[in-house]
Amino acid sequence: MDMKGKGLGWMARRVVAGIVLALGVAACGKAADNAPVPELGALRQQALAGDASAMNAYALALARQPGVDPVVRFHAMEEVAQAGSSNAQVLLGGMYHLGEGTPRSDEKAVPWLLKSANQGNATAQFMLGQFHQKGQGVAVSYAQAAAWYRKAADNGHPQAAMCLGAMYANGAGVEKNDAEAVRLYRISADGGDAEGQLNLAAMYATGRGVAKDDAQAMRLTLASAEQGNAMAQTIIGTSYHDGEGLPQDFAQAATWLRKAADQGEPLAQFALGNLYTQGHGVPRDHLQALAWYRKAAAQGHAPSQYAVGVRYVDGLVVRRARLTGYAWLRLAEKGGDTKAPARRQQLAAQLSAADLDTAERLSRDWRQGELIAEVDDGGAPGR
Repeated sequence: MDMKGKGLGWMARRVVAGIVLALGVAACGKAADNAPVPELGALRQQALAGDASAMNAYALALARQPGVDPVVRFHAMEEVAQAGSSNAQVLLGGMYHLGEGTPRSDEKAVPWLLKSANQGNATAQFMLGQFHQKGQGVAVSYAQAAAWYRKAADNGHPQAAMCLGAMYANGAGVEKNDAEAVRLYRISADGGDAEGQLNLAAMYATGRGVAKDDAQAMRLTLASAEQGNAMAQTIIGTSYHDGEGLPQDFAQAATWLRKAADQGEPLAQFALGNLYTQGHGVPRDHLQALAWYRKAAAQGHAPSQYAVGVRYVDGLVVRRARLTGYAWLRLAEKGGDTKAPARRQQLAAQLSAADLDTAERLSRDWRQGELIAEVDDGGAPGR
């Protein structure tokens, strides 16, 4: 497996990306008249009478009530948000952000998030950190993102602690400080955040900000994987395959890699394709291998693009389609695959100028998420 030897050190070099915001706001049905939700009528009356606890309870009930038209839900949430409920304000901001029951507008989301955040709502503070980090509804400002993450983390928000830890680990918006990153990752991990567990594992694996401890790194990675983190599952799967940090067990490798691959993780899809090619932990099945390589290749994973390309060039498992194969090899080369240039150049010497032009066009026209049409020499369909 090409990932052998990279282990947890390879994982540690990942840059933390954005976090999906899950507010639990459902959307269903078509637009309807602005009317209160009958099932919540009594709670609504208490909320609008100024009972703070009833306001927040009503907002959460609105978010969770099944079968409510999204426009009705939006206006009911707006009503209680205007009455001062911090829960309603953050949920209303989330509805603007997601475009649920109203046209999508991060600019309109921000004022409601600010109202909620200024009341101490940790979720709103976390979301404002995300908005400032990504430039959603506000200008990009890592310093502002860090400030909001800090407020949310101080209010017990595990994801905010993880994000702030990542900023310290990377020196983004704050001065780089591995020890502080470890402290924040630990808070996040102790709070059950899977990404925090994985990032703390990376620090233990590399000895950044903490004494190097491979066993602790593996324990944290496994905890993250068991919560469904696809990257952690990929690491556990490859560790079982390579016998690094875990006993070599191809069946376990296949189990964990499939969990991650089913979530769309391209590294796991490629690794699972390798298992099917080798017959490690699964029956050898070249069609299954190609199916997983294709999934990863469509996402831009260069080694998978190479694997798909050579199969089209040689007519392995698929009909030969050398121009398609050339296009995949060109993409793999651009993506940094070290084997692709020599194989592509070898094929280029065998193609006519017209075929080479077609193959280059197929490569240029490719868009992430797509597969390339099967075309053989002379523009014929793959054979």
